[in-house]
Amino acid sequence: MKARRDETDFRNTQGLLKALHQREDQGEHELYYFDESGFSQSSSVPYAWSPIGKPCEVPAYSHSRRLNVRQMKYAWLPLSAYLSFDN
Repeated sequence: MKARRDETDFRNTQGLLKALHQREDQGEHELYYFDESGFSQSSSVPYAWSPIGKPCEVPAYSHSRRLNVRQMKYAWLPLSAYLSFDN
């Protein structure tokens, strides 16, 4: 990933984050970080590799539930994650 990033944009963003952390340290505001990932048994990739003459067979889970993991990180609190299921 490092080879694919825009170095100028990366350095600018590093400077912005440093400034935001300094402002937080001075009590001007609080920083929060949020991330979300989803997991499912059904594949969202419509292709696969297989040798010639041996088609790839993947079991279909047409009624699988999706697991969503949401994470909120406060700079002053331990890490906390939230789980939810979608049909």
